[in-house]
Amino acid sequence: SNLKEEIVEIRGAIGAIDNIMLFPMPFHYYHIVNVTLILQLILLAYAFLFINGGDGSLFSLVAYPAVVFVLMGLREVANGMADPFGDNDFDFNLDAIQDGIYNGSEQRA
Repeated sequence: SNLKEEIVEIRGAIGAIDNIMLFPMPFHYYHIVNVTLILQLILLAYAFLFINGGDGSLFSLVAYPAVVFVLMGLREVANGMADPFGDNDFDFNLDAIQDGIYNGSEQRA
């Protein structure tokens, strides 16, 4: 009975993943987020010019590239997470997951 409940729970989780994959984020949302990010970085660069009463700061020469690096990195992570079941190097290893589930179910049986 306990194994049957777990199988039903796993089947429900697989169905939920399948439904999410059928309806990914709309393409125009992706572009809106990218445009917003670029505008934010442009405004931040402009703001860094006027630090210290309009004279700028040497701090901005270090801070702005760091902010750009972090935000663009987060954007790439989000792009990778958008399709975690693909064929890229950073996607889930589905064979290892299947083997783990199979071995776990063999041990319980």
